[in-house]
Amino acid sequence: MKKATLSDHTFTFLKPLLDFNKDQIKTYADYWEIPYFSDKSNFTNRYTRNRIRHSVVPELEAINPNFKKTIKTTLEEIEDLNAFLESKIRNHPMFKESTLSLTTFKSFEPTMKRRFLRRKLQSYIPTLHPSKKFLDDIITQLETSKNFRMPLNEEYTLHKEYDVFHISEKADNKPQKNPVLITSQGTYQIDDSSTLLVTDKKKTDMLTKPYVLWYNDDVYPLIMRMRENGDTIELPYGHKKISRLFIDRKIKPHKRDEMMLLTDVNKNVLWIPSLGIKKHGTKGSHCLYFYLFTDKTLSN
Repeated sequence: MKKATLSDHTFTFLKPLLDFNKDQIKTYADYWEIPYFSDKSNFTNRYTRNRIRHSVVPELEAINPNFKKTIKTTLEEIEDLNAFLESKIRNHPMFKESTLSLTTFKSFEPTMKRRFLRRKLQSYIPTLHPSKKFLDDIITQLETSKNFRMPLNEEYTLHKEYDVFHISEKADNKPQKNPVLITSQGTYQIDDSSTLLVTDKKKTDMLTKPYVLWYNDDVYPLIMRMRENGDTIELPYGHKKISRLFIDRKIKPHKRDEMMLLTDVNKNVLWIPSLGIKKHGTKGSHCLYFYLFTDKTLSN
């Protein structure tokens, strides 16, 4: 029995008569007196499929009597190769990863690249059926040195970032981190997984290294927020734009928009926790310790 499986693997068609030609089926039906239906449209050359069946195939069979058998064998080999390639992709260790190595991807053969990319896109967008040109355009861009973002539909975007690429929801669909106003010592929830402790006492039992802010006069309020256009930080050699700093550190573009900054009310950036970078300054008469950790660390 012949099976024909859809590419998305949602269900399988069973086609038990694919291995039999029309004459065999008709002879069997006649012998056992099984009624069958003949579609009249099959006898007209109005349709391309019938012109091929009635005119082209007989000509090819005149040249090669085994034409149909040869075609059938070739199609079976193609089906076997498709099944092999599909299995190779589905079982590839990188297929289950969310962040994909460009070095590994570039090592694939062209057919493997297209099939891998198609299946990866469909794992996020099942209704997407990309053309060969669409896939080749993406592959061409992936093999350049430039970072880029490519919208795939209204919900998802493909990101190429240095030596990796990934697919993610568009930023507009993601919840934004709200600024956190810090007005005194205490504990502040930064987002779903991060907590900030502000204290004037150094904690020797903390696993994370604190940021130490020295000051002489009023220091509050402070703000923990995402970066904004024009943000700069003062370093020992002068001011530097946060955007340029992220590029120099090769921070992946989608991560840049997730990083939180500690600033004062005048928008001076004091600390970038994820990079461990702080504003250059001198000691004052007072200091505060800032400990940023996950909720799990806090609970321990």
